[in-house]
Amino acid sequence: MVKKKFLDKRRKVVQELHSSGEARDYKETIAELLESLGVDFESHWSEDENDDYDGFMFSFDPPWNRIWYIIKNPFGGSDLELGLDYDFDISFGRSCWSFFPTAEGHRGFCDMIKAILSNNAASVSCIVEGEYKASGILVRELMDENDMRLLERIAERDYYRNSHDVDHTMNSMVSVPLKKELRKLRSKKGWTAYYVFWNPKFNKTVDFIRA
Repeated sequence: MVKKKFLDKRRKVVQELHSSGEARDYKETIAELLESLGVDFESHWSEDENDDYDGFMFSFDPPWNRIWYIIKNPFGGSDLELGLDYDFDISFGRSCWSFFPTAEGHRGFCDMIKAILSNNAASVSCIVEGEYKASGILVRELMDENDMRLLERIAERDYYRNSHDVDHTMNSMVSVPLKKELRKLRSKKGWTAYYVFWNPKFNKTVDFIRA
């Protein structure tokens, strides 16, 4: 029920934004960006009958007319996966995000790609007693290691693996149940922030232990 409510809400927002076009309209622009960055990448298309790649999924519907770009990680860490259909989708480490099909969404999408590739962004996870509770892609100053603020940011950017009802905006989302859950776990057991960077040599853990 919660997932259906979330999907209905998201589809409504996407439909309202379709006057601005669709993310797949930018496929050549994104390919040019990746070429300019000098990265090794491959592309896939869901409508190619000879291409059996089905990629990551940001909705519970099968992909239709979706273009994927897979940026290979030369450092042996997580690849960076991009998906273009109605929205701009991005997946890295244990985290993911989706940008609306607008000029602002396109800018945010490109900025996040460049931030990840320059190690100015990371997939940051909340771990409690060895179990992953939430993960989000945090960019630049959002990676600040301040206990409660960091936990809030992760909760605001935990996207498609989150089963809670959410209100997704351009740069964050609001999931009150998820925030409450993480605050409760934090107050009882403490937690660990695990950072995954494009270059794994920068990966780190930060422990917030309750006395």
